[in-house]
Amino acid sequence: MGGVQGVINSLLISIPICRLELAGRHWRVLRAIRHWPFYAVFLAKIGLYLILIVAATEFTRMLMQPINPQPLGFDVIFFQIVVYAGIMSLLVNAVIEVGRLLGFGVLRDLVTGRYHRPRREERVFLLIDMKDSTAAADVSTTWRTTGS
Repeated sequence: MGGVQGVINSLLISIPICRLELAGRHWRVLRAIRHWPFYAVFLAKIGLYLILIVAATEFTRMLMQPINPQPLGFDVIFFQIVVYAGIMSLLVNAVIEVGRLLGFGVLRDLVTGRYHRPRREERVFLLIDMKDSTAAADVSTTWRTTGS
């Protein structure tokens, strides 16, 4: 029964967090929070995640009470679940936030050590100077802003 309880608990924790991370950027409250400093957003999300973890863990234990009788409340098993889930949410949240700041491609290169082992690369830069391109871009910009 412990496996079933673990699956239910992980779904009750992960589904709202995924919803918050993926669709939450469209919510007005979370868009306002994005203007906070990085550490404040990070700490607010960790606090919200911990509240969700505690609530989901207790709800799962109450739900499984008829099948798997165990004491409710803050016992050793509860604290183990909360500590493990808290550490995992901290790590995942750190990866997501740093990935959003740097870009996930840059984060991947940083983690895989690309910047620690420099390589010589040959690259080609192409500059094109089209005749009257500045005037054409200016007319195009004016047309879009006036709505004509």
